Amino acid sequence: MSEQHSDFPKTTAKEVVLAAVGGLLAPLIVIALIVNYVIGIQASQIDNDVPTTTSSIQEPGNK
Repeated sequence: MSEQHSDFPKTTAKEVVLAAVGGLLAPLIVIALIVNYVIGIQASQIDNDVPTTTSSIQEPGNK
């Protein structure tokens, strides 16, 4: 049998660290954007549900 030796380029520690950081950073950014979007939707719903009442309105007969 013939042995096949593939010539892979050698990776440096810097390339491994950059690949690991890039692989972790991209999903974290996407997750943060999704959370920010959901929180924004919830905040707009809460703002719409708050009744607009004023404390200066009094019932008739109360002075």
